[in-house]
Amino acid sequence: MPIYKYSCGNCDETTTALHLSNEKLLDCEKCQHSGSLTKMLGRPLVYKTHNSDPAEETGEVTKQFIEENREILKQQQQEAEKKTYE
Repeated sequence: MPIYKYSCGNCDETTTALHLSNEKLLDCEKCQHSGSLTKMLGRPLVYKTHNSDPAEETGEVTKQFIEENREILKQQQQEAEKKTYE
C-alpha cells in the first residue's frame, strides 16, 4: 500500500497515512477537525530492478540478453518439434 502525506487546513500539521489509492482521509486526528485534510503531492518511488552501468546502453543490454538465451530457445524449439500433439 502506498504512503500518503496529508496537510490539515485547521492546525497546519502534516501527517502520513498508509491506505489504498482509492481511499482518502478527511478528518485530522491531531485537532479532531472534520474535513480539513488535503492530500499533498508526493515524490514517486522508482525501483531499479538490476544494477547496470549507467554508461551501458539499453540496446546493448538487450543484445546481451538475447545472446545469452539463444541456446535455451533452440533447445526449447527442438523439444517442441519432438512432441506429438493430437
